[in-house]
Amino acid sequence: MSATGVEKTTFALFVGTRTFFPPKYIEQARTEIPQVLKELGNDYLEFPADRTKTGGIETTADGEKYARWLDDNRGKFGGVILSQPNFADERGVVAALKKAGVPIYIQTYPDKIDKMGPEDRRDGFCGMISITDNLWKFKIPFTILAPHTIEVTEPRFKDQVQFFDSVCKVANGLDGMRVGAVGARTSAFKTVRIDEDALEAHGISMETYDLFKIYNRMEQIKDSDPIYKARIEDLKNYSVWPGASEKALPTIAKLGVILDQIIEEDSLQTLALRCWDEMQQYLNISPCVLMSQYNERGKPAACEVDVGNAITMYALM
Repeated sequence: MSATGVEKTTFALFVGTRTFFPPKYIEQARTEIPQVLKELGNDYLEFPADRTKTGGIETTADGEKYARWLDDNRGKFGGVILSQPNFADERGVVAALKKAGVPIYIQTYPDKIDKMGPEDRRDGFCGMISITDNLWKFKIPFTILAPHTIEVTEPRFKDQVQFFDSVCKVANGLDGMRVGAVGARTSAFKTVRIDEDALEAHGISMETYDLFKIYNRMEQIKDSDPIYKARIEDLKNYSVWPGASEKALPTIAKLGVILDQIIEEDSLQTLALRCWDEMQQYLNISPCVLMSQYNERGKPAACEVDVGNAITMYALM
C-alpha cells in the first residue's frame, strides 16, 4: 500500500545471467531494484541468492528452482520483474517463467562505451533481443518499454515500474472475472459480437440470462416485498422521477431487484444488458437509470449486450 492509500502490486524479482559475462553485476541488480521498489511503495519477493552458483538464474536447473519458488509463493505476487544485468541465458528464463501466470516486465542494463572489456561488458542489448524472442516463441507474455536498455537509477525506470504496476492490476483483475450477458445480442448491432471461447482462454467467464426468465422473475415480486420497497427508495434518492418516468419507476425497480440478485448469485463483476427494444415494447421502460447507477457503484454496465465493452470498462476501472 502506498502513502496515497492506493494498493500497490507485489513483485517477484528475477535476475538473469550468463557465465560468459562478469557475475559482479548480479549483486548490483539485487541491491538497486529493491531500493527503487521501496521508494515507490511496492513490496517484493527475492529469490534466495544461495540457491544458485552466482545468485542469478542461468541454467535450466536454475530456472526450475525459480519456478518451484514461484509455486511456493503463489498468490503473494502479482508480477515478475526480470532484470538482465548482463546477457541472460534464455534457457533459465524460459524454465523459470513459462508457468509464471502473471505479467512479466523486462529491464536490461546498458553497456558503457569505456567498459566493454571481458571484465566489464554486459551485452544486455543483445540479451534483450534474445530473451524476448524466446519468450515470444514459447508464447509467454511480457512487457518491454522504451528505451531498449535502462539504468535502474534513472528516473524513467520508476516510471516504467509504475506503468507495469498498472499492467499487473488490469491483467490480474481480468483473470477469473465474470461478466453477465442479459438477453441475446440485438441482430441490428453486429459490432457487439464476442468470442466466448477467446474470453475463456483469457480467464473470463460469460454468464448468459434469457430476458423471458428475467421478466418472469420480475412478475414474482410483490409490492409488499421489503427488497422491492427498498429499491424504490434507492432509485428515488438516486434520480428525479417526473411525469412518465414516475409511472415507470415500479417496473424499473423490479428489474433492478432481479439484476441485483443475479449479480450476487453468480458473483458478476460487470453486466451487458439488452435494453432495446423489448423493454420499451413490453415493459414500457428504459433501463438507463439502472445502468448509470451500476456504473457509479463500480459494477460497469454496458448497453445492448456489448460484453466486450463491459470488460473494457471493468479493465479501465
